[in-house]
Amino acid sequence: MLKTVEGMYQDGQIQLSELPEGVSDRAQVLVTFLQPGSVDPVKIQQLIDQLETIAGIQQGLEAVDAEQTRPLEEVEESLGDRLRSLRSQIVASGEPLLNQAALAQELASLDTQGAP
Repeated sequence: MLKTVEGMYQDGQIQLSELPEGVSDRAQVLVTFLQPGSVDPVKIQQLIDQLETIAGIQQGLEAVDAEQTRPLEEVEESLGDRLRSLRSQIVASGEPLLNQAALAQELASLDTQGAP
């Protein structure tokens, strides 16, 4: 399982902003140090969301390998819920939603630059 939690390093200790659910008292971690104020908190949350999406994809692949898949209807419902949640987060952040032309332009720029 991959769980990402923001935190702060101070005086040799790492203080987590929240206690991760479903993580044992002894878990392997990777720690990345960021310069204070160098990364926008919205960008940090986007990165966390992307990491959790990657973890979800990995779990899905493991389920396929173990032949423990879900019915397509459940997957569609889950993806729809996730998309609605992401849209709500974008609207709440004040970031304007892309119209069809702007979306096409962004996708084209990702194709030329390479997706992150």
